[in-house]
Amino acid sequence: MILPLLPENSPILRTKSEEVKHFNQELKDLAVNLLETAKACKAVGISAVQCGVLKRVCLVSEDGKKFMALVNPTILEQKGQQVSFENCLSFRNKTCYVLRPKCVIISYQDLCGDIKRMEARDLLAAVCCHELDHNDGISMMDRSIKIVPYA
Repeated sequence: MILPLLPENSPILRTKSEEVKHFNQELKDLAVNLLETAKACKAVGISAVQCGVLKRVCLVSEDGKKFMALVNPTILEQKGQQVSFENCLSFRNKTCYVLRPKCVIISYQDLCGDIKRMEARDLLAAVCCHELDHNDGISMMDRSIKIVPYA
């Protein structure tokens, strides 16, 4: 099911999401719905909070086709810097440049609750940071170094 997206002025987007404690069918259903929503919007990332669900769950992708679900993700390490050109499903008609790490090491749980680690570089690192920021009520506009007119 494609989920509705919250608009940028929604106070829920400014709320810190809760840690997932129950790894059950409800969580798997949420991940499937987030996947369908991201693909329908041709996105490379989506967070549960963008659909009004205050859980630390996000999906990330490099190509918008193959997604990885990150539950309770945390950045353990970051290296380097890059300027990322970003847009957001919740901030329609806005784009900006954001200074992001070039590489991140992330600890997360999969949909079964197993603890995993991943290294993300370049675009995937920026996508991960963008989505993890959503978990903490932070938007790309908060981190923007330059806002660009939407084309």
